[in-house]
Amino acid sequence: TPNAAVPIGSAADALGRWLPRGSLDAIYVNHPEPPQQAAAPGAADAADAGAEAAPEAAHMLDAPTLAAAAAALRPGGTLTVVTDNAWYAELLLGLLSSHGGFGPPPDS
Repeated sequence: TPNAAVPIGSAADALGRWLPRGSLDAIYVNHPEPPQQAAAPGAADAADAGAEAAPEAAHMLDAPTLAAAAAALRPGGTLTVVTDNAWYAELLLGLLSSHGGFGPPPDS
């Protein structure tokens, strides 16, 4: 089975320009870097600072990338994201929920 890799550049551009709509069975994103979480005034640690960071801060899995991923996946295809950052996981769940192009995991 062929794989796709994006070593440099925007994931949204690569998915939208180089892959036909509905051509992927699955997309796997392992430990994407969360948005910058600079210490906010009064934040005790980076986790507190992250909670106050703007969701629009630069990160790979933003709204344009999610739209491109949804378009590139075939009906029933899966997007799997692995992160060990609880704050970022909550942000991603919110983005995925508001996007509308993704449903619950197959096992739910």
